[in-house]
Amino acid sequence: MSFASTLTAGSFPIEKIPMSTASGNVMRKSGSDLRKFSQIDARTLAERACQFLRDLYPAKTAMYVSADIGVAVGTVRKWLDQGHCPSGPAYDAMIATYGAGFLCAIRPDEAGWWHRVARAERQALLEARARDLEEQLADLRSGV
Repeated sequence: MSFASTLTAGSFPIEKIPMSTASGNVMRKSGSDLRKFSQIDARTLAERACQFLRDLYPAKTAMYVSADIGVAVGTVRKWLDQGHCPSGPAYDAMIATYGAGFLCAIRPDEAGWWHRVARAERQALLEARARDLEEQLADLRSGV
């Protein structure tokens, strides 16, 4: 058993004294930002990520995701079957691979820039499909 594991919250009394600057102004608490994002617990984040992956690949999900993002198949299975939370680098790989659509899936309630990007991506995809269909129709009409 390590020393750190024997410590419990409150083992050492910590007196909270506000830190002052040279000017005498009290400093704000580190990390306190007026533009805080809403917090999501790890389980909800993992559930949403796994649902996105299952929707993307209904069959052989772990195998395809593993190939997409370079994470071991067994690791992806743990996420999917046991509700384990992907690591930070794995989330980064999913964002890089699946784009704004992935961000929208894990943060559906937050209207961030990724919603605009996802909409633009979806629009570009649909326009490309429409062009392909127009070309096929043109070929059929001309008798090619």
